[in-house]
Amino acid sequence: MTCRKVFPLIDDFADNCLDESLKESVTAHIDSCKKCESKFNETNRLKTLLQSLSVPYPGIMYFNQATDLILSRIANDSRTHEGVH
Repeated sequence: MTCRKVFPLIDDFADNCLDESLKESVTAHIDSCKKCESKFNETNRLKTLLQSLSVPYPGIMYFNQATDLILSRIANDSRTHEGVH
């Protein structure tokens, strides 16, 4: 396998989302290629960092306002398309 084929697969590889034969091919390539190994390690560090972040709860007002906005847009859209067949 080449770097060109492995690079787009690194995120899925890090997420353990590849089928077994593809996983084996990517593993063999990463084990023999410092550039792809570095990219894989960087991806894992980023995933770990992102998983450690907390996401604040926006509060009930956010959800109420979002719901109102969505319903308003649906109503406006259906009025815009009335009579159009």
